[in-house]
Amino acid sequence: MRSVLRQIWRGMGYLPCVGSHPGNIYMIAMSGAGAIAGGGQGGLPGVFVGVLIMWIGLGPFYLYGCYSRAKMSDAIMLRKGS
Repeated sequence: MRSVLRQIWRGMGYLPCVGSHPGNIYMIAMSGAGAIAGGGQGGLPGVFVGVLIMWIGLGPFYLYGCYSRAKMSDAIMLRKGS
């Protein structure tokens, strides 16, 4: 489990073989949209609920993308090293 979380953490940032995660800006934008939508209806608690709903819906896809990017970068590095 720790290795999966470590790969996800690595995949969120810049990786030498695959670059930056293209979904970072998208998740920030969607979290902002959820915050605006929730805040308009329920104030500060609505902001948190809006962001949470966005992360529940889109978060698994984003996190899987982070994990797969890190694994892909590792595989490329192994091929380059051989």
